[in-house]
Amino acid sequence: MDMEPLKRIFLSLILLSSFSFTASVHAQVDDFSPYSIYGIGEWQRPFSQHGSVLGQSGAALRDSMSLNFLNPASISAVDLTTLQVGAELNSGQRNINGAPYSFGNLYVNHFSIGFPIFRKSRFLKYSMALNFSPFSQIGYSMRDSSSLMSNGDTIPVERAFNGSGGWNRLSWHHGIQLFNRLSLGAAFHYTFGSLTRDRNLILPGNQGFFSTRNREEVEAGSFSYDLGIQQQIRLPFKRIYTNEKGGKDTLRKNHELILGISVQPGVPIMASRTQIGMQYVAGAYNIVGDTIQLNKELDAKVAMPNTLRAGFQWSNPGKWLCVADGHYTTGSDFRYFNDPTSIYADAWGLGIGVQAQPGNWKLKNKGNLFSKNLIARLGFHYQKNSFQPESLPTSEFGMGIGLGLPFNHGFRRGRNMGQSRYLGSYLNLGTQFIWMNSSAPGTYQEFFVRVTLGISLRDWWFDQPRFN
Repeated sequence: MDMEPLKRIFLSLILLSSFSFTASVHAQVDDFSPYSIYGIGEWQRPFSQHGSVLGQSGAALRDSMSLNFLNPASISAVDLTTLQVGAELNSGQRNINGAPYSFGNLYVNHFSIGFPIFRKSRFLKYSMALNFSPFSQIGYSMRDSSSLMSNGDTIPVERAFNGSGGWNRLSWHHGIQLFNRLSLGAAFHYTFGSLTRDRNLILPGNQGFFSTRNREEVEAGSFSYDLGIQQQIRLPFKRIYTNEKGGKDTLRKNHELILGISVQPGVPIMASRTQIGMQYVAGAYNIVGDTIQLNKELDAKVAMPNTLRAGFQWSNPGKWLCVADGHYTTGSDFRYFNDPTSIYADAWGLGIGVQAQPGNWKLKNKGNLFSKNLIARLGFHYQKNSFQPESLPTSEFGMGIGLGLPFNHGFRRGRNMGQSRYLGSYLNLGTQFIWMNSSAPGTYQEFFVRVTLGISLRDWWFDQPRFN
């Protein structure tokens, strides 16, 4: 028999808890952006492994082979226990007012596990998933220098800005499918973590000057939720073809249309902020003098924007699919405590993508399971961003290509399913090329390459035979 649902939940919580510590230690960035000095830092993307290169889509994306967290309703498609891990590498160049900056980072972008809880009925199916992923990241180190005159002497002055840390999100997704057509979903999130920023004014200690440091520490711990819905519509068609004897046969099959909507309400994140000031003598040992607490805010709020996402997926199952996605975010609603927020604005975006399994295009395919289940992906997206560097709107265009490489593929019989089911795991590879530009030419430009690597491992983990 299947492991009881409560035992499944307990096991997955243990897996995620053990991984959370590892991820917080090893998933640090080398460099994100000097603009992560603002707000909660660089917001992260909850895209699925396959949706990231399909125009960053996800509202209507529905695939039992992978987990999609942009619409919790898609979790109802999970029919086998699925363990999924992903990582990404970003490398590129940023140009700010004519000055070039190179950047790069490598980190784990999600760790998740999905379970089919109730699948025996044609009228009601229920699956769930747990996901751990970064929510925001800070990573910058900047310095500049100048000088001032004091009693006829020239004193060198240096300013240093450093930031590190990030917020993580642990999510519990639920998907229910009714009558094999309508799927409803809800996701519950716990956002937690810490951000640290230092601003230093450094004066020469060997001349008797004290340097100063202002440190900001922000701790988050808050709950939020998402909602989603997907409607599946079968589109029957028939095709006349010539059989091996030269006669005419009719092939009847169903295309499938999926309509999806997801809503991310702007639930405020509860956080505390502490600001500490200190004086120290700059030098080899940075001898600390006075330290005082400047300000402490408890039970404060970081107001988050609302996001509405809608799209459709049209597919010939097992052969190809087309997906389109649009989203709107009320970025102007973002508030970082009571700090000014003129650098955030409302945003919108569009994405399209196609996915194909070329090995299944022939009417009578005699290929092996690997060639029949190999997947190729291509997508494009365009969007206006919420964050506006230099208070100027920025646009983003991206192109993505990817492959889904099957392994551990084959057919096995599950005692509780009553029929043979395909057991397919995938290694998902993706590359995105992304260009960003500000509305004022030359003020802000960015080009970077994002390489994603993900493993989606499916198996009858909790449905094994008692005897061989």
